[in-house]
Amino acid sequence: MNPRLRELQLAFVAAVYRGDTAALEPLVRARGLPPAARLAVYRNDTVLNLSGALAAAYPVVQRLVGEGFFAFAAGRYVEAQPSTSGDLHGYGAGFAAWLEALPQTESLAYLAEVARLEWALHEAYFAAEAPPLVLDALARLPVQAHARLRVRLHPSARLLASSLPVLAIWQANQPGADGGGVDLGAGVERLLVSRLAGEVGVARLGVGEFALLAALADGAALARACAEALEAEPGFDPGPALGIWLARGLAVDAYFVNNDEED
Repeated sequence: MNPRLRELQLAFVAAVYRGDTAALEPLVRARGLPPAARLAVYRNDTVLNLSGALAAAYPVVQRLVGEGFFAFAAGRYVEAQPSTSGDLHGYGAGFAAWLEALPQTESLAYLAEVARLEWALHEAYFAAEAPPLVLDALARLPVQAHARLRVRLHPSARLLASSLPVLAIWQANQPGADGGGVDLGAGVERLLVSRLAGEVGVARLGVGEFALLAALADGAALARACAEALEAEPGFDPGPALGIWLARGLAVDAYFVNNDEED
């Protein structure tokens, strides 16, 4: 009896991602090449394509661990995390967590953190575009309105906090850099990754500034976001920081919610 389509598809996935060809071999015509070898062509192409997508998204991680180990880790990841989309730009979102769990990287505490930064940069590059918020009307709103006003950040905006100097590590491992001179004990870094005016960039943020933008990104009303920023950094003035980022185009929309929708 011929297998059903779904059974055939699952068998093909097993052959491509895990090298398990037993179920498919009886259905493959050799034509001069053994069935297992014929199926291996598909497996090799798939692993190479997905590993190549990972290498493109994580060039600094590859430089830090070397091409050989990266190929090993990428191959293992491909086996464990098959692609669920034809768009390779979306493949590799879980690679940082995968690296963090590998026994071989246990002593490289910074590796997964750098991977998270690289994925944020990758997502920012491919994020949708959106025109910046027109500020004139927003500036004329009374302070009382801030309790119901929410601001939507640019689709590329990503906020990361790390106990390690991930940006310094990333910068030290760009083409032409020597990879050295980074103090791993430099302390917490709070970063904003975004693509504003068509250019992907990373900015270091202060404690209050990070709390402010993180709250807005989570959907908090403006007044609450300012309160969270002041709680994180007493004495912080949210106004100037917010004005700078609005002027740079970080916000793309503003809208009101009813009081009973506020958390």
